Amino acid sequence: MAGSGARPLASSFLHDFMWAVAGNTGSDLDAFVADGRPGLGFIYLSLPTVAAYHTTADSAARLDPRSVQGMGDFALAVTRHFGNQPLDALPRSPNLVTFPLLPGVVARYAYSWALPLAIVAAIALLVALALGLRRRALSLGGLLAGFAIWLLSFITAVIAVTAVWWLTRWLTPALHNATVGGWYGGPIYLIAALTLALAVTLGWRGLAGRRVRPENLPGGVLIAWALLALLLAAALPGLSYLYVWPLLVAAVLWGLAFVRGGNRWRAAALLAPAAVALWLFAAVFYWLWIYVGRAESFMNIPFAALPVLFGMAVIGLIAALIERDTKYEIRDTNEEGDTTRHSPPAPRISYSVSRLFRHPSLVTLVVALALFAFPALFLRPSPARPWANAVTYTLDAATGEAAWVAFNDSRNGRGTRFVRDEWTAQF
Repeated sequence: MAGSGARPLASSFLHDFMWAVAGNTGSDLDAFVADGRPGLGFIYLSLPTVAAYHTTADSAARLDPRSVQGMGDFALAVTRHFGNQPLDALPRSPNLVTFPLLPGVVARYAYSWALPLAIVAAIALLVALALGLRRRALSLGGLLAGFAIWLLSFITAVIAVTAVWWLTRWLTPALHNATVGGWYGGPIYLIAALTLALAVTLGWRGLAGRRVRPENLPGGVLIAWALLALLLAAALPGLSYLYVWPLLVAAVLWGLAFVRGGNRWRAAALLAPAAVALWLFAAVFYWLWIYVGRAESFMNIPFAALPVLFGMAVIGLIAALIERDTKYEIRDTNEEGDTTRHSPPAPRISYSVSRLFRHPSLVTLVVALALFAFPALFLRPSPARPWANAVTYTLDAATGEAAWVAFNDSRNGRGTRFVRDEWTAQF
């Protein structure tokens, strides 16, 4: 496949996540591969227009010609690749961990490498933390407190995002029926959910205040990251890359920061792993939000916190970058046993942002709520964005009783007032 000439975009996250959560890939290919036969599935979903998916508003005009062309090019390249091989003796390779690095560039390695890489990254983190403890930049109690704060942030963020999303759905008539694809303003809602999780994380960090040294807080986040990397590498190797590689970058830079010292190394130890994680997670957030729309339409349960479940490790590092400075002391002991105390400067990026926002958690909370409100208030139903509704004619052949059936919106807590709208009333 590497020499097929196509510009692939592949991720083992989709494969492992869909099979683990839904028991299938969500495509028509499942019926064919159920017997163990090999196959490749092609799925097209565009998030900005996905609210029309599987509705009467869906049309060829809503497709992005570039995406359709890309699928055609890839299908042709794959056909040519396998067309030049004997199909009765295709090599059977083990599953691969795959993820996009650049357009047309996909990283890949065998599942068997996932756990060893996670172990190496976890050991590298332990070495970095040991250096920090030795130089008194970290404390064991502080690291445990940092982990506990991250765990509280994780739980609270999931609850907060779910609650706000449920309230948004309840108050917004345009969302009275979640479609199979998603909602109008879907990308804005996705950013709102992640921003609200960041606000919650900043709030917990603010409560920690001077009680915990700044390095201990992201140190606790990285401990959680290491646990997630090891767990996923063992259970769902296709997802492990999201945590293994940012963790490895963080461990190396943290070790160098404690050995070399200096403002730039401290800033890089936070900025670089956060940037790597965001690069890897960007596509995953996109895919998860599409899945959120489809899952809600089937089960009618608010799933907006699903991207937050996977992204809280990233959010923890971003929070460390924008949290305001906290004074603390480092004690150095020389060869003669003399101890000196000093307060090192915080990373410049943290200092500059804190000057702009003295209360980052409050500012982020306001931004998140505004992002939730914007599509709800301004992306109202229109001919271009019609409400998703349906009506079905049923006939009981035994009794001869017939009925027109519309969506029962009482499941969303609003009774039946949206069941009969202008369109369904004509029936």
